[in-house]
Amino acid sequence: MVVGMKYAINTDFGYHDIPLGGRLDLIRDAGFSAVFCGWGKPGDVKAVQKEVEAHGLYLNSVHAPFTNIHHMWDEKLSAAELDRQLACLKETAECGIPVMVCHAWIGFEPEKPTQTGVESFRVLLQEAAKLGVKIALENTEGEGYLRVLFDQLKGESALGFCLDTGHEYCYNYAKDLLAEYGPLTYIHVNDNLGITGNSIFWLDDAHLIPYDGIVDFDRVARRLAKLGFTDTLTCEMTTASKPGRNTHDIYADLSCEEYLARVMTAMKRLGDMVEKYSSN
Repeated sequence: MVVGMKYAINTDFGYHDIPLGGRLDLIRDAGFSAVFCGWGKPGDVKAVQKEVEAHGLYLNSVHAPFTNIHHMWDEKLSAAELDRQLACLKETAECGIPVMVCHAWIGFEPEKPTQTGVESFRVLLQEAAKLGVKIALENTEGEGYLRVLFDQLKGESALGFCLDTGHEYCYNYAKDLLAEYGPLTYIHVNDNLGITGNSIFWLDDAHLIPYDGIVDFDRVARRLAKLGFTDTLTCEMTTASKPGRNTHDIYADLSCEEYLARVMTAMKRLGDMVEKYSSN
């Protein structure tokens, strides 16, 4: 039985006209107990953590930089990207944050995993084990890279999995990725409209509020319950449509308070379902 489910959200979901401190107050008042943030340069997480804690919340993960994560697989570029990931990991550990979410790949080129990439991630995972941080690899595009890492690095104690519920539907053909890459370390809850074109592309990664798209959250809840999930349900939201899309127009007239209330209602609906199936 799930008792007292807790909920978290990303700090950078929108409403940037409101200072971070103001958004954190609204996040707390909406019923969230935790947040997560990204890392861009040394000092970023420490600064956010200080403000987060001042507003009665806590950081439950750090999202590592991902725009150049494909460089981890390139013999000429891997060293610089590994250094960037290690710098993020170091600050995550210094802040006492238990999880760093990391992409295995970014891009839509034909998949060509390399041993360079495997060894780069091995170094990252081994350092994470020393620092007491779990690296939760997230399902994104390029699932072949994720598969190779789990196949070849399954013995690394710091290796974990982050399920992104939306990515399952717009990048991974709605496959049950928990069955392939579990156990679960972390979760990003969000919704979308699936693969809308003839091929997988990032424009479909909408990050809608749960139940505003096509993701089967009953199925999500049943799988979480089967795992005995009792951790914080964390959503990854945005109020912005992707270029050329109008998916988020439904939120355009909402104040930040109204938007967060709608997110929390959806998250509690999912949490209640997990509790229901956990008790069966």
